[in-house]
Amino acid sequence: MSQHRNKREAERSFVEDIQRSLSRFHRRAQWCLTYGDGDCRVRTIPGLIPVPCESRSVLYLALVIVFHAERDEDGRAWQVVVDKYSYALCLNDDLNAEIVAWHWHPKMDSRSLPHIHVQWKEGPIDDFGRVHFPTSQVTFEQVLLFLMQDRRIKAIADGSDAAEYLEQKDARLGKGLVWLPRWSETE
Repeated sequence: MSQHRNKREAERSFVEDIQRSLSRFHRRAQWCLTYGDGDCRVRTIPGLIPVPCESRSVLYLALVIVFHAERDEDGRAWQVVVDKYSYALCLNDDLNAEIVAWHWHPKMDSRSLPHIHVQWKEGPIDDFGRVHFPTSQVTFEQVLLFLMQDRRIKAIADGSDAAEYLEQKDARLGKGLVWLPRWSETE
């Protein structure tokens, strides 16, 4: 991870880094940065990104990441820590049509661990509704790879180039070298 001399530089660098990943997946989607009370939030514009499927149907992807910059352990450089995220895949351009969503929001409720929501509108159990399945932390790059490899959604960049880039970046993230969220089971 590169060294950042100030908070804004670390925040901008984080947004530029995740934009490189998003740009490999979708031509026009951009991250929009807003500043909150002690943290930053990035969401995509458009809010729901249309992603054409191989079957010619279209799904929609909504991405939000909340983070903050803090000094590293030595106190000399700034680093970004992800505080929560939400990545949702929807049937149409309405968030209420969510099929699956990857969430982590440790300070919002008792579900402090990362989890996935799966919607069953018509299932064998009437009250199954929105189920929270536990997961490990998920990067939005992993979601893009899932869409490309498992769901065969075409990336805007050459498919092999986009997949290779995202796989390499995900490997770096898995080693804790870039932008990993911090969490523990006791939070």
